Amino acid sequence: MVPKLDFFSKLLHGTSVSSDDAELSLAIEPIRLKQQVIYFAVTGQALQAVEEYFLPWLMRTLFAEAKKISHFREDHSTDHDREQEKEFLRKVRHQIELPEYEVYEDYAEMVVQVIPQSYSEIEM
Repeated sequence: MVPKLDFFSKLLHGTSVSSDDAELSLAIEPIRLKQQVIYFAVTGQALQAVEEYFLPWLMRTLFAEAKKISHFREDHSTDHDREQEKEFLRKVRHQIELPEYEVYEDYAEMVVQVIPQSYSEIEM
């Protein structure tokens, strides 16, 4: 079907159209295709890792610093904490600021990893 669609582009450019020219220009190179698939897979995984791990850490760090700068000594809650509880309360206040953990995303990742493997085992 693709060689027939190439007819329109050659018609617009004013060149003669033959089916041999269309088939030659659309030859698939298996080595190049394999390299492109590997490139896209590795690039996708790298970007996903950056988006999933590095970006949230960077945003939390930047927002925490911005909050310290903008609310300089506005939070006096640590002044009234008992000495035995200060470390515990510091951890609790830090964990409260973390984003809510969603289990669904982990389940979705596990399903995507398991399903293709189970289909390949069935076909064998």
